[in-house]
Amino acid sequence: MRRRRAAPIASAVLVGLLWAGCAAREGASARAGALDWSSLGDEAVDVLTRYLRIDTSNPPGNERSAAEFFAKLFARDGIESRIYEAAPGRASIVARLSGDGSKPAVVLMHHMDVVPADARFWHADPFGGEIRDGAVWGRGAVDDKGMGVASAIALLALARARAPLASDVIFLGVADEEDGGALGAGFMVAQHFELFAKAGVVLNEGGYIATDAETGAARYYAVETAQ
Repeated sequence: MRRRRAAPIASAVLVGLLWAGCAAREGASARAGALDWSSLGDEAVDVLTRYLRIDTSNPPGNERSAAEFFAKLFARDGIESRIYEAAPGRASIVARLSGDGSKPAVVLMHHMDVVPADARFWHADPFGGEIRDGAVWGRGAVDDKGMGVASAIALLALARARAPLASDVIFLGVADEEDGGALGAGFMVAQHFELFAKAGVVLNEGGYIATDAETGAARYYAVETAQ
């Protein structure tokens, strides 16, 4: 069973990296320090549990339901987004915070679909978003909805702090990764590449940290440079 630790670490690290790479003027660090990291962590867990309850098993996908979930999440903080549908119900979403253009854009990308789950082989409802023993349980918690929530919380934190950005920061949630990507990343590149033409880096899934089972200390870091 796949699970995601209910901790704010991923969001905090992601926001910190963005701030270091995208800050255009002095004062950004002070604003970052003023953020309530504990509340952001709690918010990340809440958003993840709700996201996991949206069944985006591919097939059939139905990623539009997930895209609408993020659209509403962003709208509450005044962040505009747009949903792009490659086929009925097969949608991707883009939201953007604009920088001053002095640095290339940063794309925070994840896929919203998941592989099917047979509840007979699970110890919890695969679409229940249950928190148990300090972990969030659900299909897609690791692959790849956890990263999607970390990206969304990063975008929200930057917007709330009115961070001065040198780069545009683009949230990209795509459909259809689990079945080849033609209706997700493939469609977005073929039909809407202009949205990402000035991007300098795309942060996506891949790579991992191997830890010692007894001490928890990191044994090595595996880096994936492309996917």
